[in-house]
Amino acid sequence: MLSTHVLIAILHDKLVGWIISQFTSAIHHIRGSQNVVADALSRLEMNAALSGQPLIVDNAAMAQAQVTDTQIRALQSSLPSPLVVEAIPLPTTDLPLLCDISTGTQRPLVPLQWR
Repeated sequence: MLSTHVLIAILHDKLVGWIISQFTSAIHHIRGSQNVVADALSRLEMNAALSGQPLIVDNAAMAQAQVTDTQIRALQSSLPSPLVVEAIPLPTTDLPLLCDISTGTQRPLVPLQWR
């Protein structure tokens, strides 16, 4: 005869499997570099950076890091590119922050050392 703990564990596993199956029948691993949803959710809104509100990220330091980042320089020189790169002026520095605006939202190009 099975103990109560074992029965609960079996029922729990079956219930979790049933709940997951109600939402999807196909679960696939997506590499981080190709996970567009996670990438979009991890980006900060540029509107907050330009509004003068307290910032979590030092955009001036990020703009400085963009200048020396080899991946960003290569991206700027490669044509064609799915990204539309625009230099966004910041009130705290003379350096602009390079952002992708291809989706209609300003998304900073994050230097490799900041990832």
